[in-house]
Amino acid sequence: MIANDEQLAVVRDQAARMERALQSLAQTVRPQSEQQFRVFAEGYVDQLEILREEIDVYLGIAAVKRVEPEVEVSVDDENAGLGETRLSAVTKLADHFRRALRTTVEAVRDQLSVPDRENVTADFVDRLCDPPLQGVLPGSVRVQLGSPQVEVGHDLYSKGLKLLSLAIRAASNDVGASAELETLPLDQQRAAWNAVRFLAPEDGDLVGKIGFGGRFVGQQEHVQFSPKTRQRILKRLREIGSQPSAQTERGVIDEIDFGRRLFTLRDPETHATIALCKYSAAQAGEVDRLRRHEEEVVGTRRPNALRTTPLQVNTIRGV
Repeated sequence: MIANDEQLAVVRDQAARMERALQSLAQTVRPQSEQQFRVFAEGYVDQLEILREEIDVYLGIAAVKRVEPEVEVSVDDENAGLGETRLSAVTKLADHFRRALRTTVEAVRDQLSVPDRENVTADFVDRLCDPPLQGVLPGSVRVQLGSPQVEVGHDLYSKGLKLLSLAIRAASNDVGASAELETLPLDQQRAAWNAVRFLAPEDGDLVGKIGFGGRFVGQQEHVQFSPKTRQRILKRLREIGSQPSAQTERGVIDEIDFGRRLFTLRDPETHATIALCKYSAAQAGEVDRLRRHEEEVVGTRRPNALRTTPLQVNTIRGV
């Protein structure tokens, strides 16, 4: 990109040479064959577009001409560009962004009340997390995305996108974003860090650097991820992975196992299992008394990647 007025003069000279070459082709080749002219001119046109884009960015014209997209993800390698970057690298980036966005949207959905949560189907979340393509731009390959065209659920999408943006900035060592992320419930923190784990490139990937921009990032410069970013993300996931998360569930106490001090909390209408709960010896009498009652159970859950762990009951509140 152009950094000063001297470089601007060089790029303008390059653009002028491209224009002269195109003018020469138009005068000598085009009268003979329009098709041949198009073939010969294609490379010059592509390069001229890149040069003009760089000039517009340096002069501030691009910011006026083009409305900043809500989301922009990009392949930011030194040699990245239209005609150079592999299609598989772009499709992998787009797929990983959808997975990351779905992770944060689902984390937001899990905070909804049970009736509202049940109304948000998996198919609807799939549609919500597949925003429309607005443009593919030259330079580093930049993919611009718009908001999903849905009548309902846009608030859920916006909150999920905001959580993803917070995690992206935290992963790039933004101190303010890291502090804000740490104020959220642990389940949302884990979801956010897992989401950006999908986005960070690994050593040996086709792409060494990934960029994020647009209004959702909330800053002028692209945020960049590299394999080093991935190491920071994995370190943070290990740090919070052993911390139990607070949880509140509401349902009917059922299937009490007094030997192992476990009971099942079920949905009062569908009888579906909401959580397996572990209570203390001191709570045994209360649990027995509240059998078949609808209650609110407050507890903590310690994460385990291999299996679902019981909710450790702290208190049982009447509803």
